[in-house]
Amino acid sequence: HHLVLLSSGATSLSDEEVFTRVCGFARQPKAASLLVAADAAARNSQRGTDGAQRFGSCIVAVLEVSATSKEPANKKARKDGGDKVRARHILLKHKDLKQKMDPKAHLRTKGPISRPLAQAEREILRLKETLSKDLSQFPAIARKHSECKSALQPGQMAGDLGWISKGGLGDTALEEVVFALEMHELSDLVISSRGVHIVQRIA
Repeated sequence: HHLVLLSSGATSLSDEEVFTRVCGFARQPKAASLLVAADAAARNSQRGTDGAQRFGSCIVAVLEVSATSKEPANKKARKDGGDKVRARHILLKHKDLKQKMDPKAHLRTKGPISRPLAQAEREILRLKETLSKDLSQFPAIARKHSECKSALQPGQMAGDLGWISKGGLGDTALEEVVFALEMHELSDLVISSRGVHIVQRIA
């Protein structure tokens, strides 16, 4: 079940438009929230809406309701299925990062990063929309947009993080997402100490 809370600025989208956007990112509330808010703001801008009404806000919650308190066997198996997984990612940096020097970074512009966190989230959300339609584009999109050295790997390896063992990524939040993904599943937007990611588990 999804619970969607909208600000008055987000009501420029019809219920059907909100529903379509939220269903397009099932189990990924951050991406769904950002998409609805960004599209509502764009619609309000086109209509010439002024002031605070121009901006839309959206909160999406994913609620899992079951009659039993026991975790489903397949979900438990997926989470505890092994000590290693293989994943690839796309990373976008932003100026609000506390860690200014990243030895694994591949910056596409010279000088300090000027993109704020909100812009990085919007940009990676648009990449995620493209990937949700055709996952085979992942290496090409990673090569073109990712700001991690993994994007420089040849061919289908672009963005590949390799085999990841528990504790091996150095970022608990990112690692939890990677190990919770099903095979070939694309993650929600993930914010880590390195920037904003989308991750796909590939093995």
